[in-house]
Amino acid sequence: MKNLILASVVTKKSYEEFLLLDYTIELFHKNQTIIWYLSTDSYVKEKLRNKEKYKIQNLIESDDGSHGTNNDLKNSIHMKMMMTKFDACELALKENNYVIFLDSDTFFIRSFEDKFLSLLENKEIDFIVSPHHTENKKLEADVGHFNGGFFVAKSKECLEIWKEISVNYKKLNMFYEQQPLEYAIKEFITLSAPINYNIGWWRMNENNTRSRYDTLRLENDKIYFLNRPAIFFHAHTLKDLDYKNYGEDMLIKIYYLMKISNNANYKKIMDKISYLKVTKDEVC
Repeated sequence: MKNLILASVVTKKSYEEFLLLDYTIELFHKNQTIIWYLSTDSYVKEKLRNKEKYKIQNLIESDDGSHGTNNDLKNSIHMKMMMTKFDACELALKENNYVIFLDSDTFFIRSFEDKFLSLLENKEIDFIVSPHHTENKKLEADVGHFNGGFFVAKSKECLEIWKEISVNYKKLNMFYEQQPLEYAIKEFITLSAPINYNIGWWRMNENNTRSRYDTLRLENDKIYFLNRPAIFFHAHTLKDLDYKNYGEDMLIKIYYLMKISNNANYKKIMDKISYLKVTKDEVC
């Protein structure tokens, strides 16, 4: 596969986390040309405007929202920002046969598997989704079975249906744009990404899943989760939050494993994180 078509939503507050994501994507996919379709604010547009790999739509007026609080105004601002993911993906699908959406607070420690990449070229598949795998069905009934921070869109029709349901999430009493996804895909050929993709704290946060922390380990200087090599993680690494960072314990374990590993790429990632922390503090 020559090109890797990606999309994300990036603002001044999430800029450093996106730079980490972009760096790790490039680090592990050197045989592909990375092309990003981004929804941004004016700050990020100015930062990235002269770089060919970024196709930017300046759509975000404010990133003063939050989905981690009970503040209705902040929740509304956050949803307005996240709805622009559809604009980024729509533009990508006008110019390509697929798009991989990644939240800006994800980072890779390994390349996409060849088996996964081959699915992107399969014309029979409409969507690839990422189950939360919380093993708490009551919780997922409230917030959605699938995580909205990672998916592959191939069907324009399915994406449009998801967008239409999400616009009416309040009327439908649904959780942001995330819960509508499970309704949008009902009539489409959809696959689920395995549990070693998009690894988030929510997969090890229940009484019956906390033991999964112990499965984060090194094998031949590569990080594994459960029985498979970890591909990428989903947690805030550099963004200032107005709520508790629930992914902090997971990050502590990941950073420790990378530091004690002899894996040269892990050292590069840790160096990049340290560099971004310094530059972020300088800007602030």
